[in-house]
Amino acid sequence: MHEWGLVGAAASALTEASGAVPLARVVFEIGPGMDSEVVDAAWTSTVAGSGLAGAEVRWEQVQDALACLSCGSEYRGSALTPCPSCGGSGLVVTAAPEIAIVEWTSEVDVGATAAATDAGRTDAGWTDAG
Repeated sequence: MHEWGLVGAAASALTEASGAVPLARVVFEIGPGMDSEVVDAAWTSTVAGSGLAGAEVRWEQVQDALACLSCGSEYRGSALTPCPSCGGSGLVVTAAPEIAIVEWTSEVDVGATAAATDAGRTDAGWTDAG
């Protein structure tokens, strides 16, 4: 369950980026290989007692970008999703991040939203190093 490590890294990045100020809201994207129930449980356990614990959290499922090997159409799905145009097989051309911070808002300045890059995210999001 690599979700725990990835959630821990995201929580650390958020704590550092926010200066340990309590957060009001956090929005994440999670890729097709991530179990949303495990991610949510890992988040709850990881942030217990911290400034992140009271934040409203939203997990948005995202899909890979694929290109059909038969007709060339581009579409969203998992590696086994058939092409919606012709039913052919697709090739993943851009994998969805396993977990990515999309935005966050602190309790101090509820109107301020930080971009994911401000929280230490690369364009590829976090991936499991192990």
